[in-house]
Amino acid sequence: MRWTSWLPRSRPHRLSVVGLDIGPQACSWVVLSGSQSQPDRVCCAERLQLPHGLVAQGEVVQSVALGQWLRSQLDAGGYEPSEVFIGLDSAQVSHHMVTLAAGLSPADVRFQLQAEVQAVLPPHAPEVCIDYAVDTTTATMNESTYCVQAVPRAQVDALQRVAHTAGFKVRVIEPRQDAVRRKEQSQAEQCQALAGLPIASLALTMQCEVALGLALRAWHEDGINFLPRRDASQDVLRRRCFWGVALSALGGAVLAAGFAVVMASATHAKQAHLADAASSSRAWSQAQRAHAHAKTIDERRAAQAS
Repeated sequence: MRWTSWLPRSRPHRLSVVGLDIGPQACSWVVLSGSQSQPDRVCCAERLQLPHGLVAQGEVVQSVALGQWLRSQLDAGGYEPSEVFIGLDSAQVSHHMVTLAAGLSPADVRFQLQAEVQAVLPPHAPEVCIDYAVDTTTATMNESTYCVQAVPRAQVDALQRVAHTAGFKVRVIEPRQDAVRRKEQSQAEQCQALAGLPIASLALTMQCEVALGLALRAWHEDGINFLPRRDASQDVLRRRCFWGVALSALGGAVLAAGFAVVMASATHAKQAHLADAASSSRAWSQAQRAHAHAKTIDERRAAQAS
């Protein structure tokens, strides 16, 4: 016998993301939607004609105005992406090889890499955001070599303001060349990330290959990301540790309070028991004295009668 459930079936969560390419000559975007495993629809793919003065040579000049303009364009098209993946001009990215002692904590590694990269830049260079990966080909027992990429922090902050103003959660900020490499690799391998997209839809993205590669990052975990996510991860771990210690202390306090209540109750019960015993002892003594007195009187009366 087949049973039909009357409970509503939960719909699988779908992703809707936008890849935003801010290049030195032109800007474009691609809006993809799909399941957790692969995209299956190209909602939008177009080169953007930005208002004058918002972007200059791949650098965001007016971040708030650009975010507002992007929001209005997406609303006009009826698109509702929740996350954005942004590319920046690869010419702004510097590359460094840094060797550190092995065995450092992740926080120490990031601190040392940040200091080393900032030290080799010109004195007037602005503060940078970095991301890195371990160079496994040169790793030794006592040292680790890191491939570090750096970009001016001001550019990362400007792109984050763009996303915030547009109402997006920015997931990744990466070099444009990484997005191109991802798109070409996906096409060469015919990987699952492109298998769900219709051929006609893919044709729409031919003029927006960087933006397509950026949007595909939603289905890829690996890659450079200039957002301070490592710091955020450390903050999450610290918060978890703090709350773990706090909960342990709270649990210990509750246990101690409960033990104190039990001991107080036991002491009170014992005291009550002792009080009852003393009262019973006094009553027994009084009864014995009354009995002896009555017996004495009875004996006297018997002697007088005889």
